[in-house]
Amino acid sequence: MTHPEFRKFRIEWEVYREIRYPETLQIPVQLYIICDRSVQNSIVITCDNILRKEEDKIINMLENTCCEKDIEPCYSPMTFRNINQLENEAVCDYVIQLNLSAKDCELECPNCNHDLSLTYVERSVHRGSHQQYTKTDILVK
Repeated sequence: MTHPEFRKFRIEWEVYREIRYPETLQIPVQLYIICDRSVQNSIVITCDNILRKEEDKIINMLENTCCEKDIEPCYSPMTFRNINQLENEAVCDYVIQLNLSAKDCELECPNCNHDLSLTYVERSVHRGSHQQYTKTDILVK
């Protein structure tokens, strides 16, 4: 599983938890049950008693267990700048791809640590878009 896929899992888990288990006693059990057998085995081997852990610690443990670091792309600002809109790709899909990629990049000011993701996404849409009216719209705004 990639880190973006795990972020999606976190959102799905939060929705499921709110609907199904508002009380916290069953949360560790449910988190364990939703894992496949190999993840359950990893948890049993690495964790003393998962049923007594707090939810955020279990989620972090699952992320460390499930996300394969070797296949996860490492985005840098330079790599991010090379993301271009595909020939038949809709602008909204391109912007979604940029926003998802920006979460995995370190797009921040080196001096003040201010997040520059929005600036990078806007510039990339202008630079990497195939549609001239999109570029004109961005320049006008």
